[in-house]
Amino acid sequence: MIVSRPRTNALFALTVFIIISLSLAYAGLQGPINTGEWKWYNYIAVYFFGPLALILAIRMLINFKLIYVAKDRVDIRYPFRLSRNKYSIKELEWWTENRVKTGKTMFRELEMKFPGRKVKISKQENSSYDQIFQYFSRKAAKKKN
Repeated sequence: MIVSRPRTNALFALTVFIIISLSLAYAGLQGPINTGEWKWYNYIAVYFFGPLALILAIRMLINFKLIYVAKDRVDIRYPFRLSRNKYSIKELEWWTENRVKTGKTMFRELEMKFPGRKVKISKQENSSYDQIFQYFSRKAAKKKN
């Protein structure tokens, strides 16, 4: 069984950014609360970094997915959405790998199209990318787009 989940270092980096953004928003709110006077940087801290952190946190939780691949079945779970989709390889409409050269490294993304759902995973952000790519290359070579 192949299990793909978000990499710990990607989640850690996003979490640190969210914590820093929320801290900046909180610090920007403390000045006006204590002095009653709003400065230009207070507006930026509160109205830019606060919503940015909240949107990123919600998006990170909603898009958190676990992908299980085994025995011609693909199971896609979204724990925070409380949803689970099971597909067979026969239901796969198409799949493709996108490659983009970014600086010194190659960004690789695997895109899979199932009925009613398109799923993307990337090598930099998800574990077991190479195993899933090899699995689809073997089992669904004819459906490669």
